[in-house]
Amino acid sequence: SHGTGTMKGDPIETTAVGKAFGNRGTYIGSVKPNLGHGEGAAALTSVIKCVLALENKVIPPNINFETPNPNILFQKYNLQVPVDPIPWPADRRERISVSAFGFGGANGHVILDSAASFGIGYCATSEDGGSSDANSLNETVADSGDSLNASLSTGPSSKTSDCDSVSPKEFPRLILLSARSEKSLKERVSLFK
Repeated sequence: SHGTGTMKGDPIETTAVGKAFGNRGTYIGSVKPNLGHGEGAAALTSVIKCVLALENKVIPPNINFETPNPNILFQKYNLQVPVDPIPWPADRRERISVSAFGFGGANGHVILDSAASFGIGYCATSEDGGSSDANSLNETVADSGDSLNASLSTGPSSKTSDCDSVSPKEFPRLILLSARSEKSLKERVSLFK
């Protein structure tokens, strides 16, 4: 959540979250205890934190959370602020929502799903054009007990990876387009078909 830390703002936001998502219980948090208010970059830092949470399948803790705002109805809306890292619940979709509110009145909300929820594993392309699964690389480092540099120089683990059956041409691609009109946007899109 945005987590402004204000006596009025946080109860309004948490009530909305609770009404929308509280039926099964919802973890809420903010990046502000960790980094402070990022001003114009506040939403971006929240998105980065959430992407890392999805990639690592861990709900990150909120540091220094001791005394909850008495105006937030935690029990009524089944809301919880994690104070320790929590493994992602196996029975829950890997999805996070980020809310951001600008000083001038702008509101933003983004919903992030993990790549795994779309059946896409995390694959990295090596210099030789091959692919390696980030998990197998981590296992290689852990199994060998050697430094990360040694593991990188010997290549990925021989263990089967989700990436082994995917050619580089099948990896998802992000294409950003900019246009001044609908017509020019359609022309740009047609270049990639």
